[in-house]
Amino acid sequence: MIADKKSIRSHYPLLHNCTYLNTANAGAMSQATLQKGTDYLTEFAQYASQKLPAWMGEMEETRKLFAELLNASSEEIGLTWDTSYGISWVQQMLQSDLELVLVKHDFPSVTLPWIHHSRKIHWIDWDMKSHIDLEAIEKALSGKPKILAISHVQYTNGYRVDLEAISAMCQKHGAFLIVDAIQSLGVIPIDLQKVHVDVLAASSYKWLTSGYGAGVLYINKNSRKKLTQGSLGPGSMTDFLKDPIPAENLKQPPQSLEAGHPKPLLILMQGQALKELKAIGWQNVYEEVTVLSAKLHTAIREAGFTPMAPRDEKSWSGIVSFECDKSLHQKLTSEKIITTYRPNYLRAAVHFYNEEGEIDRLAEVI
Repeated sequence: MIADKKSIRSHYPLLHNCTYLNTANAGAMSQATLQKGTDYLTEFAQYASQKLPAWMGEMEETRKLFAELLNASSEEIGLTWDTSYGISWVQQMLQSDLELVLVKHDFPSVTLPWIHHSRKIHWIDWDMKSHIDLEAIEKALSGKPKILAISHVQYTNGYRVDLEAISAMCQKHGAFLIVDAIQSLGVIPIDLQKVHVDVLAASSYKWLTSGYGAGVLYINKNSRKKLTQGSLGPGSMTDFLKDPIPAENLKQPPQSLEAGHPKPLLILMQGQALKELKAIGWQNVYEEVTVLSAKLHTAIREAGFTPMAPRDEKSWSGIVSFECDKSLHQKLTSEKIITTYRPNYLRAAVHFYNEEGEIDRLAEVI
């Protein structure tokens, strides 16, 4: 658990002026992460390209931090802009005759890259109020090899799929597994040495708290043979001054997808946020959110509402949603309690920096 919560909260300016229960929309940024971005811009104005080698070194440290977080190798980590770009790139790199298995109501980052590219899609029905039917997924995966693209945690109600079970199904049926981890990475442990995932993509502006514009793309090194090279440019080469024709002068995916000029600003901020979370302790973050989300779930039930997702050991996340009228969201906002309202339901989310008293305040208002 996190001992000095008050001290940690003092480093997040957003938490000083509201009750922020909206990390599922965007996480609170620390003062140190903000300063990292400011420092980069100042250095660029003063030194421009003279500082590039140092920035490139820091970017590689960010790659290593992601590799450590996922228990992967650095060569399997690509530094991207966001989840959507990562999954869209992979869509272009996979053979076009593979059929898809998708879950209804999953986030467009997962579904949209495939819908308009003439692939046959097997849709898994889901009402956003229960478990996703794993038996239906396995039935859809049977037969000829397919692709399963799915969110680890659903953005609507916070339901978390059993990634180990999903992975085992894909292994059994020879399916290619793509996971959107934007609503789990940074809270729910993901060990890619213990669970096989072909591709994992996430942005860093939610639970990784680094702001918009940077993310991570993991491609299992043994899954590369199923992919063609994607978008390429000078950054895709081991050395852009070499002959571009020989294949050995190209990096392998996902690093070959870092095709253009380096983008230090957001990646350095991403690295700073990762360092801070690592210092707090990933296990401490997980345990803190476990306790806070359980309290949030209970508080919503005791206030007379029904959480939209079941809560058990394998399906909880930092998100709890419940059906209500929009006027309740407006009331919360007027009290400076920040949540998200979607059509017919309200979504609240707790991260390591939240306090139990903030959940009590939400409960009082609703």
